[in-house]
Amino acid sequence: MKKQFDDVREACKLLEKASDLMRGSCLQYYLDQLLQSYDLLMGTYAPFKVGDRVQLSKTPVINEKTAPGWRGSEHFLVKGAAGEVAEAECVNGKFRFSILFDQETYIHPCNKVPTTPERRGTYSFGPDYLEPEANAKADKISGNKEDAQ
Repeated sequence: MKKQFDDVREACKLLEKASDLMRGSCLQYYLDQLLQSYDLLMGTYAPFKVGDRVQLSKTPVINEKTAPGWRGSEHFLVKGAAGEVAEAECVNGKFRFSILFDQETYIHPCNKVPTTPERRGTYSFGPDYLEPEANAKADKISGNKEDAQ
C-alpha cells in the first residue's frame, strides 16, 4: 500500500509542476478542451461506438508468440464471432475496441465450460478485425432491434 501512496504523492508533485509551467492558466479549461477533443474524435471518426454489435471480420492468429493469453479462447475467436463493443478508445494514435463476445467459453484441460455473463472478459481488437454484425445490419434496415438478437 505504501508504494501506491508514494505513486500518488509523486503524481501530485508532477501535477503541481505542470500547473507552474502553465503559469497560472486554468488547468481545468485545458483538460476540458482535451476531453472534448477526444470525445469529438471518438464520436466522429471511430468506426464503432460502445454498444454497437460487431463480429470478427477475420480469424486472429493466436499462438505462443502473438497472443499466448488467448490460447484457451481460440475456439470461439473465429471469423464471424459476434459480440458487443464494451469500450472504444484511441491508443497510440489508433482505435481499439474491447469486445464482449456472445459465445465466450473457457477451455479447461478436461472440457469446454460455458462462461457465465458476469465472468466474461473483453478482447481488444483494432478496426481491421471488426465489422458490423450481419444481423445488426439487417436490424438497422428493418428498424427491428429484436431481429438482431
